[in-house]
Amino acid sequence: MFLRASILLLCWGWAESLNTTTSTPSLGEMPHAVVVLILENGKTVGKCTGSIIHNAWVLTAGHCVVKNNGKPYAPGDILVVAGVIDYENKGPSAQERNGLQIVVHKDYVESRLAKFDLALIKVLPFNINSMVKPVKLSSREWPQDARMYNRKCTSAGWGMLEGRRKTSVLHKQETTAKHGLKACHCVPDGYALKRVICLTPEDKIGVCFGDSGGALLCDGEAVGVSHVIMDKRSCSYFKNPDDTIMCESPAVFGVYMYICPFLGWIREHVPDMPTPPASCPAPPTAPLSQTVIALVMIMSLGLLKMIRPF
Repeated sequence: MFLRASILLLCWGWAESLNTTTSTPSLGEMPHAVVVLILENGKTVGKCTGSIIHNAWVLTAGHCVVKNNGKPYAPGDILVVAGVIDYENKGPSAQERNGLQIVVHKDYVESRLAKFDLALIKVLPFNINSMVKPVKLSSREWPQDARMYNRKCTSAGWGMLEGRRKTSVLHKQETTAKHGLKACHCVPDGYALKRVICLTPEDKIGVCFGDSGGALLCDGEAVGVSHVIMDKRSCSYFKNPDDTIMCESPAVFGVYMYICPFLGWIREHVPDMPTPPASCPAPPTAPLSQTVIALVMIMSLGLLKMIRPF
């Protein structure tokens, strides 16, 4: 099945209610979360979420810092605000930093699903305290037990709320995440599945417009970066906000970039990052027909070796 080549980017604040499990965290509850503001001529033209992963580095989505022409914004056009819940009503804990360097994954493709949608923003070091501090990136393999398709996690972002009301207030939600060959509706088999985590559509909750770049936390560690939302009825993912997309619908679910396969890339730019495990994705399970063919080939090779003349 072919997917419509239009990504529903989650930047800005177009969003729907994410139901009663959505709440406003207290200051210091999610000290890694930052709002990433895109500026043009001093005016805010875009908004995403990001995560502090080092005192001088923020991890976010690639599409948050790339223009429509495919070129990254100038670092000075990026303003990162940490230590706040409401970025329009900053308190004494707020810390603002302009970008010094933007690193977009070299293989990022704007119009493709799961195509390396990650970026790093270098800033002047934050003053680390209880309100502003890095989140640990998970270097553990995705669980292979009952949690494989039923892992309890937390996401957060500055997306809009019910009634399409814009908000400057951070919200979080508890959700269920899954990763593996059967994890994501409409996501093609192969490498794409190894690079993504999907939220369970039936939860009626998940990311929406304005939450791009935010971290998915499982067991207290960051495992994913908010990428797109998808409608499983049409297997569509869109580039621009669409009035027909209701983020709280059980047919709509969030897709995250899985951080684990990209730890090596992150380590190339950010010091003191965890070492990737021997295996990040769920071990692939070949269909029975492929397994039978493989066994026949192995047996045939064995027989050939046995009858091959000396």
